[in-house]
Amino acid sequence: MWTGPCFSPGMSEPRDSGRLGSLMDPLWALIALVIGIAAFAAIGIALGGSIAADGAAAVTNAIYLPLLFLGGSFVPVDKLAGPLADLAWALPPAHLVRALDTVLIRGQILASTGWDLPIVAAWGLAAVLAASRWLSWE
Repeated sequence: MWTGPCFSPGMSEPRDSGRLGSLMDPLWALIALVIGIAAFAAIGIALGGSIAADGAAAVTNAIYLPLLFLGGSFVPVDKLAGPLADLAWALPPAHLVRALDTVLIRGQILASTGWDLPIVAAWGLAAVLAASRWLSWE
């Protein structure tokens, strides 16, 4: 059985894989994932309610690709240039990636994510409010 450290390039320090047996690790990860999924689903619904059908693919790609790049999944946010890093921290993907890094890679509890998950949840709540205003079932 592999007993070496788990590590994700560009993320935090690796944790000892011996902690993988902890019963709370999957629960923390599940809670963080549910918050992220709910927030991004709400953002998608809000966008769907505000974009005309004929331009939806172009607008979605114009939003999705920069979010993917700025989110810290491929390039750590601290490696981005100053203004790009500032923009990345203003958006929810970077906070979700850092929260998941805290829980999954470093093996810390959910409270160790600091403001990251509340920021993602706030974006989700704002998207629900926007969707309730813009989305119509016509």
